[in-house]
Amino acid sequence: MTWLDAAIGWLSPKAGLERARARAALGVIRAYEGANTTRRTVHWKTSGLSANGEIASALSRLRNRSRDLVRNNPYGRRAIGALVGNAVGTGISLGCSDKRLRNAWAAWVSEADFYGDQDLYGLQALIARACFESGDCLVVRVRTETAKAGRSGVPLKLKVLEGDFLDTTKMGQAANGNFVLGGIEIDREGRRVAYHIHRVHPGETVIVDPKAGSDRVPAEDVIYHFEKERPGQLLGVPRLAASIMKLRDLDEYQEALLVKKKIEACFAMFVSSDDDSMRVGTSSETETNADGNSRRVEKLSPGAIIYGKTGEQVTFGEPSGGGDDGFTETQLHAIAAGAGVTYTQLTGDLSRANYSSMRGGRAEFKILVEQYRWLSLMPQVNERIFAWFEEAAFQAAKIRKIGYEHVWTPPRWEYVNPKEDVQADKEELGAGLASLSEKLRARGEDPEAVFAEIAAERKRLAELGIAVDYSAVKAPTTKPASGGVKPDDGDGAPTDDDEPGPSGKPEPQD
Repeated sequence: MTWLDAAIGWLSPKAGLERARARAALGVIRAYEGANTTRRTVHWKTSGLSANGEIASALSRLRNRSRDLVRNNPYGRRAIGALVGNAVGTGISLGCSDKRLRNAWAAWVSEADFYGDQDLYGLQALIARACFESGDCLVVRVRTETAKAGRSGVPLKLKVLEGDFLDTTKMGQAANGNFVLGGIEIDREGRRVAYHIHRVHPGETVIVDPKAGSDRVPAEDVIYHFEKERPGQLLGVPRLAASIMKLRDLDEYQEALLVKKKIEACFAMFVSSDDDSMRVGTSSETETNADGNSRRVEKLSPGAIIYGKTGEQVTFGEPSGGGDDGFTETQLHAIAAGAGVTYTQLTGDLSRANYSSMRGGRAEFKILVEQYRWLSLMPQVNERIFAWFEEAAFQAAKIRKIGYEHVWTPPRWEYVNPKEDVQADKEELGAGLASLSEKLRARGEDPEAVFAEIAAERKRLAELGIAVDYSAVKAPTTKPASGGVKPDDGDGAPTDDDEPGPSGKPEPQD
């Protein structure tokens, strides 16, 4: 207690007590070291803006810098490629017990792209890449005429657009009472109701449309794919956002090292003498600088022994060491952590990797990929596309109802040690801890297709009289549970429209 506190307490005990309470409360607040305003944190500037307030003003610059790093920085390109390759791979396929739906889906997959450049699996990879690289991606539903629906007969096309197509000039309250932020229109409860989308990419320089502007597209016809990290967040952020500065700094650092080595390599020997006629090398020539001054340049032959005169001094260049004391490796570890990949995936450096480290790092990476896959990509993109497909296929009489149960099969995870990993799978199956269908989906296979192929193969081998030893394969001994899928009536659909099918929830991944 200071003399001032004592004086206030003597004059007014009540005021003195309140002052003491306030001082105690302030002490509790400052108990958090991170909240202190000391010399160490005086220049630490933080923001209390909402997620949208922070992102809206920075997204364009973050997006452009992230794309530049992916174009020109090998580590940036490698990080994005690793994320897309593991999350989507060659495509996430659909599984369903209804044959009619499976056939319609299989026929439509190759015709899904509005521009006709890729099939649905290629679009999946394109959407994921745009999300990781640019922070967001738009998928617009295009309803086509049945006559122009293609061989599948499903009048639906998907137009994949970059997030730049959002008209960011649309801000504030709209005439209908809704609010628009960065081209995304929301109602008073914060739910998306429409998107304002440019007709032409705002950065396009080849095609000029004098009528280019933006259209208001209902939210039911648009998928906006991004990784949501804060409640109320409407816009996405590139995956490399936390690593942009470190990638840039590392790029400049390595360039500075290269220039330094080039300069050092230009100087082999320096001669100091008062005698202008002294020659050290085996040949001599004169060079003229840009300013008109001339200098003599001599060359030394291998193994030469040169004797100088008294008073002459020869000094050889001594290039510094080439190491960076681990700075590059430290930076790469930080970049990998910010991008959500492992160090080995970012650099391709396996010199110090072993089975245990590879398995441990891959297990953690799998968790992050599965989180993105099942919490962002599946609900935002795959499920919405499937709902659009069901609606279009039903209207075209390609399927009998809307609301089929289905399951998504992502690409397989490659084994780190195939022998041990396969043995572990067999033991899990033998102990009843996993189903064969689950293991097949973890390998990126459609269980129904695999079972049908095995049955057809064994039947064909028997017809040809080819004997194959299946003794290593144990046949299942459990009886099928009651209430299973009813047999097909021969027309491609089960006899009951309410037949149970595989769960639509993500199956556990190995």
